[in-house]
Amino acid sequence: MIMKLLLLGVVGYVIYFFFFKDGGFSKKINKDDSETMVECEACDVYISVEDSIIKDGKYYCSKECASLS
Repeated sequence: MIMKLLLLGVVGYVIYFFFFKDGGFSKKINKDDSETMVECEACDVYISVEDSIIKDGKYYCSKECASLS
């Protein structure tokens, strides 16, 4: 009975360590990059850096706006 409880405790700790602790498999999202907004050079619409298209060092909201320049 004691061995079962000990084994259950070890398995529980391993699951916690790999899935819930910060050093585990959880994906860390850099909130600074996902929340940074930039202005499209062609149409002046604000979009997130994550969704933007970069051409010649300038940010664009779509392929159409990038091709206008």
